[in-house]
Amino acid sequence: TERPVSWTAASPYSFEGNFAILDDLIAKFGAGRQVILVGHSAGGQLAAEYARVRGDVVDGLVLVDPAILATGGGPEGFDWFYKIPQIDRLGPILVSSIATSGDKLIYQSFFDQTKVTAAVLEGYHRPLKISGWERAFWNFATASKANDLKANLGEIRQPTVLITGSNDTVVATADTVKLQTLIPGSALEIIPRAGHLPHEERPEEFMAAIAKRWKQFAVK
Repeated sequence: TERPVSWTAASPYSFEGNFAILDDLIAKFGAGRQVILVGHSAGGQLAAEYARVRGDVVDGLVLVDPAILATGGGPEGFDWFYKIPQIDRLGPILVSSIATSGDKLIYQSFFDQTKVTAAVLEGYHRPLKISGWERAFWNFATASKANDLKANLGEIRQPTVLITGSNDTVVATADTVKLQTLIPGSALEIIPRAGHLPHEERPEEFMAAIAKRWKQFAVK
């Protein structure tokens, strides 16, 4: 949960940096154990690409509404623009509006918007109260997410469970459904009356979907 503002190696907000973090986590906690990666939305793209590239250390995948087929990716092609000192200084100011405009995305992520209570909103607002979050968000938004996943989904060999809400309008439900035809042997679970956050909106149904498919992750 650190939000570094400077680094000497790859940006920790980039895919390369994220891979290094996962390498360290698995080395520390996964040695000699079964490793199943769970990724939601943009995290689903990261988990899937990591499993494809580091297939020897990942035993299974649970991809929840993964942003794989329809994703904005990173700033490739615009690196020169983001590195202009004036733009880099203004960036955190420009993204600070998400503190208020981001509520629209929260509501869009729920099928049943009555579940977006004051407590839920407060939970999403809490990270925005941490000093330096604007700079961290800017660093994340401009970090490279370049990868070869979309063209090589057929290389994923781990047992994979795809889960989506039936009414996801953030990452279209149809995109996750299509992934089942692109990832060999993958299983699909659609949570009814749920949007982009089925694990939060319908937790019991979400856990039941995972339990239903858990045998796919039999120990090697």
